[in-house]
Amino acid sequence: MGNYFTVNMEENFKKNQEFIQTINKIKMERQIQLQYQMQERQMAMQIAKNRDTCLWLTAFYCAASTALFTGFRRTKRAYFLIPMVPLTFVTLYYWDLAYGNKVHRIRCE
Repeated sequence: MGNYFTVNMEENFKKNQEFIQTINKIKMERQIQLQYQMQERQMAMQIAKNRDTCLWLTAFYCAASTALFTGFRRTKRAYFLIPMVPLTFVTLYYWDLAYGNKVHRIRCE
């Protein structure tokens, strides 16, 4: 009788170990999935931040370009147009980052 009891306990112990292993596997898969979801949310937040920055920078670019071009028309001096070159590059960079495929290119690298 004692021998049967120990065999039954060993079987239960093995079943419990298998159950714990499957639970741990499921737990690990859920943690990986949660980390992936958090990464996606952070990426969405970054894109939203870049789009907001792009909106403000574009508004500044339009106002500055209008003022610089008006200054050029009144004085006929070309140095009024020089600040438009870096502003154009910065604005186009943010447009590419916010609405283009720059995020995809960054992920690929």
